[in-house]
Amino acid sequence: MYPKKNEAAVSNDTRITVLEATILNINTTLVDIRQEMKEIRNDFQLEMKEIRNDFHQETQEIRQEMKEMRNDFHRETQEIRQEMKEIHHEIKEMRNDFRQETQELRNDFQREMKEMNVSLLQAIKHIDDKFDKKLDLVNSRLWSNFLWIMGMIITMTLTLGGLIAHAQHWI
Repeated sequence: MYPKKNEAAVSNDTRITVLEATILNINTTLVDIRQEMKEIRNDFQLEMKEIRNDFHQETQEIRQEMKEMRNDFHRETQEIRQEMKEIHHEIKEMRNDFRQETQELRNDFQREMKEMNVSLLQAIKHIDDKFDKKLDLVNSRLWSNFLWIMGMIITMTLTLGGLIAHAQHWI
């Protein structure tokens, strides 16, 4: 190569030496870059492993928590179902008790109505007997008064007939 205007002349050996030094510097730089890339890859792989492990651990914890929640939910639903069965049973018992009590009340009411009916019939019979006695008494008094009046009428008629007969000198 020929030197340019204000350049010093450099020999080819010097140029080759500079070129070789540059290539060596580039090689060492590439080796350093390669080494740094390996370290970065290793660091990245380690971080990815840690992330995977953390992710796996977190997912395992979440799965475990989900299983526990599912078991808790299942247990609670079973408890609720059991409570509902107990409540249903209590409602049936209350219904049966209510039916039994209403039947007892009906029976008591019917018995009391029969007793009241019997006592009412007895009272009516008693009143009827008293009324019959009073009517019999009034009837007997009326007959006695009627007979007395009839006796009086007959007596008066006979007395009057006797007086007329005596006045007419029939007797």
